[in-house]
Amino acid sequence: MFLPLILIFVIFYFLIFRPQQKQQKQKQKMINELKRGDEVVTNGGIYGKISDLAESFVMLQIANNVTIKLDRSQVNTVRGVPETQMAKK
Repeated sequence: MFLPLILIFVIFYFLIFRPQQKQQKQKQKMINELKRGDEVVTNGGIYGKISDLAESFVMLQIANNVTIKLDRSQVNTVRGVPETQMAKK
């Protein structure tokens, strides 16, 4: 009687929950590996270059003499690193 429910849960786990967890782990790894000079795109769509790093924030240079302080979690992607290479790291 419970077998169909268990099967549905297993299918949901492999189709929804597991890929989400994998994606979150990749993003966390990317955030932990940020370094000075990386060109990044933020969640808000701002392009910039990391000029300084701290444990919880990054200083992002977005133009000449314009630097913004940004939470690390708001970095969406590192430019110039193909996603397949990011997945291998």
